[in-house]
Amino acid sequence: MEVTESGLKGVYLIKPRVFEDPRGFFLESYNRDRYRDHGIDAEFVQDNFTRSTRGVLRGMHYQIKRGQAKLVWVPEGEVFDVVVSTCARTLPPSDSGTDIRSPQKTSTSCSCPPGLPSAIV
Repeated sequence: MEVTESGLKGVYLIKPRVFEDPRGFFLESYNRDRYRDHGIDAEFVQDNFTRSTRGVLRGMHYQIKRGQAKLVWVPEGEVFDVVVSTCARTLPPSDSGTDIRSPQKTSTSCSCPPGLPSAIV
């Protein structure tokens, strides 16, 4: 598993190891211990799946009273994921948000901590 920090604290791009052979492929999409080893200590309590047609905006999603960490998984295709800080007035512009582009043909995830809104296109 390859974990890359984004430009916003607590937001990571995650690329799992993919094992391919003539039958198809296998990958581990989530492993609590491996995520914790990389500093991602979120408790994921809900799993949702959505499929959108090209150009559809989904977001900004976040919870005010009971913040939830988000793990945006892109099994196929491309996504533009935008995460912003709700404290943008008190942060320098470089620390107020980040965008992550998941390239085609790779299975990637974006881990977003509680309290940060995110939107995907």
